[in-house]
Amino acid sequence: MKKTILPLSLLAMMALGGAAIAGSGKTVITEPPVEEPCDWCDTIWSLPTLYKNDDNAFLQEFKLIGRYHGQYAWTDSDQGDRSDWENRRWRVGSEVKLFNFLKLFGQIDINEDIDPFYKGIDEAWAEIKLGKNNKLVVGKQKQKFTHEWTTSSKKIVTFERSLLVNQIIPDKSTGASYYGQAGDWKYSLGVATGDGNAEFGDFNEGVFGVAPLGKDLGFADWTLGYLYNSSEGNNTTSAYGHAFSNSLIFGGDGPLTVATDLIYADGYDGDAYGAIIIPTYDLTEKLQLVGRYQYAHGDNDSLRAQSRYERRVPDITDGGRGEEYHAFYTGLNYYICDHKLKLMAGAEYADLQDKAGDGGDFEGWTLFTGVRMYF
Repeated sequence: MKKTILPLSLLAMMALGGAAIAGSGKTVITEPPVEEPCDWCDTIWSLPTLYKNDDNAFLQEFKLIGRYHGQYAWTDSDQGDRSDWENRRWRVGSEVKLFNFLKLFGQIDINEDIDPFYKGIDEAWAEIKLGKNNKLVVGKQKQKFTHEWTTSSKKIVTFERSLLVNQIIPDKSTGASYYGQAGDWKYSLGVATGDGNAEFGDFNEGVFGVAPLGKDLGFADWTLGYLYNSSEGNNTTSAYGHAFSNSLIFGGDGPLTVATDLIYADGYDGDAYGAIIIPTYDLTEKLQLVGRYQYAHGDNDSLRAQSRYERRVPDITDGGRGEEYHAFYTGLNYYICDHKLKLMAGAEYADLQDKAGDGGDFEGWTLFTGVRMYF
């Protein structure tokens, strides 16, 4: 397959891309059954691919990439109400494949109100193939830990990841990752800087590392993840020295899929642990029913209500801090062009209990509706 190459393709890549690497171990995602996309989806989503020729020894592909996630959320709680439309994610960049073994990826964040336009570098990496199942990754990237964080925001089935996942996962940061496979086992090892910022950061605030190990058990896909944080002052990860995630994903061949995760984190000021279960059921080829239950416990008032919704109500007390958290989510996703263009609606009930008795209790509902698109 050949397309006409634009004259400034490589210059555009240099402007938007970065030199870093990201590979991926096996990422199990929850999505509808594979189906033949409609013609107009194929036509529209092929436009950002400005050049593709697998027979070219130098340049195999150049394409523009981006995503937009817009959503409306209304929170009704015992500490006040809040509603707002949010341009949740604006990102744009490019991706190029070279020499049949090198992929360069660069993507920037755009401010919600586009003033100013540039917010920072989301990811900038280079991926080098070292063999059939081995890759090396260098640059600003996502280090994979827990099922929900490993799954891209392009393909998560809820509006927001779980509270405990959001609390312990590392931000995207500059580092290196190695991905490999030995028989049925898949593994990776990543190390990154603990000094994160809108650009690339440096190594002045320690480092953190992740080490996932996974296997297809036949009845489920299993991944055991480990995260190590060298410094309490690390601003890329939360105040936990060690964290573990045990994920099992059941189904995938039929309409029902169930994703589970057990998480434990050893904190500098207190430990945290929790459980997450996310069942999905495909009502039709395009309409999907989603549910989620999450439980979390954090010592010493270390849990905080979700920052994007619950913590933004006007009368929140004690910063929304507590020790026990329960939340129930249900929603519908309509896949117009698979995950590339989908409509979402959902509702979540959350209950945060403050065992310390200093005012952090929270109880409320959040209703969501939104659109998610990427190319």
